[in-house]
Amino acid sequence: MGVLESIAEKQDVLAAAIAELGGVVAALSEKITPSREIYTLHDLATLPESPSLKTLRNNQARQPNGGKPDGYRGREKCWLRETVEAWRRELASTPAGGVGFARRSA
Repeated sequence: MGVLESIAEKQDVLAAAIAELGGVVAALSEKITPSREIYTLHDLATLPESPSLKTLRNNQARQPNGGKPDGYRGREKCWLRETVEAWRRELASTPAGGVGFARRSA
């Protein structure tokens, strides 16, 4: 019975660790997943990995979907959450300044 009890204790410890990790994963997914359904340039500029509002306005290549909006709210360009999620993944995989900037030759 000693072996079974030690296995049961280890199982309880592992179950507690898994539950704790589940909470951490949930907290991280809330930070990563956009919370809005529709984003304007102003909304995009507030995201931590996003370029500044001025850069987004002046450089369409830095906007989601290459500057092609999913729709308009008033006169402002708008993008759906799915488009913004794909754009954020693209930003995370690209070195800073790599999208939409032409390198000058010396």
